[in-house]
Amino acid sequence: MSGSARETVVLVIPASLSSRRLERKMLLDETGTPLILHTWMQARKATAVDRVIIATASEELRDVAEAAGAEVVMTAEDLPSGTDRVAAVAEALGDVPYFVNLQGDEPTIDPDDIDAVAQALRAGPHDMVTLSQPIAEDSEWDDPNTVKVVVDDEGVALYFSRAAIPHPKAGRAGLSTADLGRKHVGIYGFSRARLLAFARTPRTSLENREGLEQLRALQKGISIRVLESSGNTVGINSREDYDRFVASHRNRLVEGSASADGRK
Repeated sequence: MSGSARETVVLVIPASLSSRRLERKMLLDETGTPLILHTWMQARKATAVDRVIIATASEELRDVAEAAGAEVVMTAEDLPSGTDRVAAVAEALGDVPYFVNLQGDEPTIDPDDIDAVAQALRAGPHDMVTLSQPIAEDSEWDDPNTVKVVVDDEGVALYFSRAAIPHPKAGRAGLSTADLGRKHVGIYGFSRARLLAFARTPRTSLENREGLEQLRALQKGISIRVLESSGNTVGINSREDYDRFVASHRNRLVEGSASADGRK
């Protein structure tokens, strides 16, 4: 995309090797490509962002990313969250008005969803924008690695939780996954001013309790617009998630090869 400076949206993928649930997951490469690069390649398909950057403190990650042609910005090692890495990039780049923070463990993110976040930022009035999608499997409802979100009638976040929200008072019998709520997708859009202010805000009690940095925003009264995702993004939070992603990737390769053979 091209445009004036005031229209610029920079997408940043913060990445580290310190994952407690799945060790060194950003460099897992059982598909033949490291996980971080799957996410980077999807991000580059978006048409509403001007630039895609991987932000990391790891020289190993930097070397892998740069060897693939990715732009990398090195950040301090002691930053407490991915958003803090994105804020460090924002400080380094100067007067860029909008940033998209895409978690590096979202290798199936739909580029159209990235574009929707970028376009919503430009349209305003919300200084933070994110995505949600229906809960596809019953197992996700009870999985604390699947973050749930509830919104008001205008699509603004009321709460995010690792718990099952909203809780069905009468029980889950007879309810479909569509009735049970929505799961959060690991992407955020920020205005530059909101991003830098957010990074300077101390962690809050709700954030500490749930381990979700978006609760810092809600506890401080910041409005988060939650768009409905058009895809079926699968975040990689566990070994089981990664195994499913590898199997799906291999199936797509087989299907693609069969389609190519059929056209010969």
